[in-house]
Amino acid sequence: MKIKPIYCVLAACVFVAVGCASMQVSGKNPVDRAVSAAALLIDGKTSDSYIKVYKNEMDKAELFIADMIKRAQVDQLVYADIADSIPGWIVLYSRVELLQKQYPNGLAGKREIVRFEPVDYTQLQKDAGEKAAEALYAKALGIYKTARSPASALDALPFLKRAKKYGTQPNEKVNELGALLCYDAAESFAQSKNPDTLLKASEYYAQADSWQSGYKGSAEKSALLKQKAAGLYAEEGDAKVKLANYTAFRQAKKAYAQAEKIIPGSVTKELADVSAKLTLKLVIVYGGTNSSYPGEARVRKALQTAVASSTMGPDSLDVRFVRDSGTLGLLLSGLDGADIVLLPSNDFGKVKEIYGAVKTSKTAVSKNVNGITYTGTVIEQSQKVTVYFQDDSVLYDMRKGKRNIIEVFREEAHKTSKTFTSRIYQGDDMAKPAGFDAGALYVPGQYDLFFPNFRQKNDDYVPITENLGTLNEAGKKLCWLISNIQYQP
Repeated sequence: MKIKPIYCVLAACVFVAVGCASMQVSGKNPVDRAVSAAALLIDGKTSDSYIKVYKNEMDKAELFIADMIKRAQVDQLVYADIADSIPGWIVLYSRVELLQKQYPNGLAGKREIVRFEPVDYTQLQKDAGEKAAEALYAKALGIYKTARSPASALDALPFLKRAKKYGTQPNEKVNELGALLCYDAAESFAQSKNPDTLLKASEYYAQADSWQSGYKGSAEKSALLKQKAAGLYAEEGDAKVKLANYTAFRQAKKAYAQAEKIIPGSVTKELADVSAKLTLKLVIVYGGTNSSYPGEARVRKALQTAVASSTMGPDSLDVRFVRDSGTLGLLLSGLDGADIVLLPSNDFGKVKEIYGAVKTSKTAVSKNVNGITYTGTVIEQSQKVTVYFQDDSVLYDMRKGKRNIIEVFREEAHKTSKTFTSRIYQGDDMAKPAGFDAGALYVPGQYDLFFPNFRQKNDDYVPITENLGTLNEAGKKLCWLISNIQYQP
């Protein structure tokens, strides 16, 4: 009665052991996994679990190999796959041969046994390459003959490239067909007036020459078409520059860049000129106790990134920060060459006041002294007053030697509010509340008296930044305005 439970336990242990051995096997296909399983045996892991895993993986690998060979007998193109795979087969059976030498009578565990029978695939490796090359050439030739156009005939090229890979000797017919396909396609594309298509033609002429050196002057034709394409790109750039707007300049820059890529040095000056036209020079004036603009490098990068990512306006921004030292001459010298300038407004830092409505209330009071009742009235007036700095900045267009306002950035900084109260007593002196405080209403313009230390809050101004390197709403709007600015020569 106890045998069955013991048997179950042993079976479970075997299952776990096989699972552990299987987890040590790696590989993306059956042959690779069999190689990995054989390596475990070679390393001395020869218990039943490893033998069983090896046998399972070898069975799968042999079926995989046999199936591929069988399919190749029906479809010769499969020999190309065999040619790609067979190095792995040879590696596998070199491991099997090594195991055969180690265990000529087979490897026996407690319950598992396996015999090692190597197979030599070196001849198949040679034959597969030749058959693959022939089959691939035949496939390419069939595509060429049935193609409706030189462009569609290019579908044969991948087969020719594989055929060239597998052939053990130079195959003139493969090279000749490859050159013919590329040359015909190039001749067809060369009729276009589109520079992109001409570049494609140039590339196929070059490929024709690589298939067969000197084929119908392909190398020379490739070079000539490159020059023609570069010339067309340059002409396109010239035409766009004459339109004198940022959208056209962007298009011109792309065209010049293509021409320069094709023939380095051909339009270096033109590319530099249009890049300069697409660069806007911005000066930001800041002040207060700051000796430099806080987070200057990060702010500059944020502005430049925003402009570069826009699809409109200039594509580059030259940003300078100039400190308002209070000396007009020094400030103006810092603005030299600027296209646009962000300056504090003339009344920057002026304190503004907002007066709320005056509210009046009356409160009756009374007091009994020695049986005599005294009465009076407290009249109270209260008013909410808000003070703030009018810290406006103005964006000026400095081009053409003039200073035109583009935008005024309104900012009401450091808003502070208080409620002020004044009181008047009317009536018997005996009824007047003890410690009566007359208070006072706000006197216009007297913020220094009624809001102590308020003025000190405006020591610094950084017009487009809320945190170091982070643009505030004014900074974001500045980027939008730059993207929508019109070109001025």
